[in-house]
This record gives sequence, C-alpha cells and structure tokens, in this order.
Amino acid sequence: GLRWRKARRSSGGGGSGGGNDCVEIAWLDRSGARAVRDHKLREASPVFAMSRSNWLALRAAALDGHLDLG
Repeated sequence: GLRWRKARRSSGGGGSGGGNDCVEIAWLDRSGARAVRDHKLREASPVFAMSRSNWLALRAAALDGHLDLG
C-alpha cells in the first residue's frame, strides 16, 4: 500500500482551519507522481492522483496563497 504522511503546512493548526483541514500525501512512483487525500477520512477519502508537474503546480499555488478560502 501507499505510505501516507500528513502535509507539514496542515498539521498542528498550521493550516487556515486550525488543524481541521489536513491532507495526507503519498508518493506513487519514482517519477514524482503524488496522491493526496483528506486526513480526517483516511481510507474513506477520495484519492487525487497527479503527475509530478501537476503536483508542483498545485503545491506552488497553495504556498502562494492562491487556494486560501478565507
């Protein structure tokens, strides 16, 4: 199975939702493809898989604040 880890920016209240908006990330293969899921739902969560380039674009948008809801 995949080895999931909680995203650093969403752990311990670091995210905009006070820790309730946590996501987990897993590496899919050596190419850098990633999978993302909701930490609260774990195995019940939908899994979003993406290529390395799409992951990097999503990560950059999140770090730049373009995905903030508040």
